[in-house]
Amino acid sequence: MKAAARQGDAVAELVLRRLRESAFVDGRPADDANTVADALDGLPGLDLERLLAAADDASVEAAVAADWKETRNPLPDVIGLTEPEPHPGAAARDGDRLRYRFPTFVFRGPARVVVVPGWREYDAYLAAADAVAAFATG
Repeated sequence: MKAAARQGDAVAELVLRRLRESAFVDGRPADDANTVADALDGLPGLDLERLLAAADDASVEAAVAADWKETRNPLPDVIGLTEPEPHPGAAARDGDRLRYRFPTFVFRGPARVVVVPGWREYDAYLAAADAVAAFATG
């Protein structure tokens, strides 16, 4: 997704959607160059070769590293969750640190953050997005 942003916002949004679909709909996360290429093959407007080349750029790697670091610094909302036992979204150990469980969505607004940890029904994600948007507008 970070590399796709170099081809414009519209392409980046399409790439993000396709990558999410590969994980959430198909159950096959695109987590290396081959699976990314498979997931994005034929995406309208995307120059796949350019994206794959950009993925090796230092600034793209730095942006991905920053995201990785964020996932290894979970918000208090998920630390120590126990209900139901075990809670599917509770922060997990990753070596000597914690990380978010997959999937965890963090919705950020100008003055509010809502975390939706673990697999949830679609309505839970929608309610979190609405809560952040409602807080921002009114």
